Amino acid sequence: MKSSRNAFTLIELITVMAIVAILSVAGIASYRGIRRGAEIRAAESMIRTSVVMARQQAVLLRENITLSFNSNSGTNYIALKNGVNILHNTLTFPSSIEFEAPLPGPITFEPHGSGGAKPPVVVKLRERTGVGTDLLSSEVTIWPLTGVTKIK
Repeated sequence: MKSSRNAFTLIELITVMAIVAILSVAGIASYRGIRRGAEIRAAESMIRTSVVMARQQAVLLRENITLSFNSNSGTNYIALKNGVNILHNTLTFPSSIEFEAPLPGPITFEPHGSGGAKPPVVVKLRERTGVGTDLLSSEVTIWPLTGVTKIK
């Protein structure tokens, strides 16, 4: 006698469903890690872009341009100013990222780079929330005289 088989058994279906569930969980965990890293990189890129823009504006307008980092009421942003006028719309950081504003305050870019030797400024970035001590962090070092940035 020949037996013909036209369907899957219950054990085969349950096995396939279990494999799909395990792969889905692994994929979601991987996606979250990629997203977390992308938000830190986006904040680093915003800082780097703002530094380049401030240096270019100082040279173009032939006046001092101030790059200020503000952290008011949970909103972190960067502003470019020449005196009192804001030259560029503020760049707002992703809500999951916070930063330590550089001391002693705003960074001033001079048009001719004639401000003497200025020490590098470090902006520290970190996640607002994370699992235990698994918080992502980063540091962006800015040299005000040249506008060079280094990410660590």
